Amino acid sequence: MKKRLATLTFIVIACVCSAETSISTGVWNKYLSPNAAIFHKDPVLQTVYSGKVAKGLEWEVFHSIGLDDSKLSSNWGDEIDWNLRWNSRFGQSDAYGLHATLGYWDVVDLFKSTPADVVYTNIAISRSLGRNVTGRLSHDHYFSTNVRRLMGGTMTTAELSAWTPVGEKMTLTFAPLVARDDGGFGFDPAWIFGASANISWRIKDNLSITLIKANCKVPLTGVRDGRKSELAIGMGLSFTL
Repeated sequence: MKKRLATLTFIVIACVCSAETSISTGVWNKYLSPNAAIFHKDPVLQTVYSGKVAKGLEWEVFHSIGLDDSKLSSNWGDEIDWNLRWNSRFGQSDAYGLHATLGYWDVVDLFKSTPADVVYTNIAISRSLGRNVTGRLSHDHYFSTNVRRLMGGTMTTAELSAWTPVGEKMTLTFAPLVARDDGGFGFDPAWIFGASANISWRIKDNLSITLIKANCKVPLTGVRDGRKSELAIGMGLSFTL
């Protein structure tokens, strides 16, 4: 059932979008969320489909599947996010970027508004800080469709992203961040440190493999909700149709 849903999602997206479609998919040993919570402690397959609607406007679908069972919608490892993104460049040599996202996140139970889903908004500004280095400041706002079952919240994040070539075909990327979580989804307010890194290997112009990727989150302030330092490890591939 899950394989059928993933295939159907891809076919629908590919058909409605006349521009090129990009697909990035990979397996993680756990579902580690941006607020340092573990949404699913077992392996997940997570895929992002994306494409251009018009200049500066993109669609994106994020699909997460828990690999511990065969059910379509059984736990927090199962999720489908529908996002619309807008991006614009400005300033000297287009050094600055302005970004906005509006999304609807379908969480358990999938394809139902119960117990609750999430309406997501994001606004961000980025700046090139030199060769292969970018800084980004973003603000996320989560609105619950049923605050009695699932609380909303906000998160503000400052992030650096740096990448460097390794030989002719490989790229190393590293991105540290600091975030302020106001206590969304019923968690305690907290400052969070995070970092992600990956090594990718470009096989062709439209195909690359992520040999290994890592994502860590560390609550910097004391919390009583069970969150602690976490590390997620994965691998995947990306290609363009």
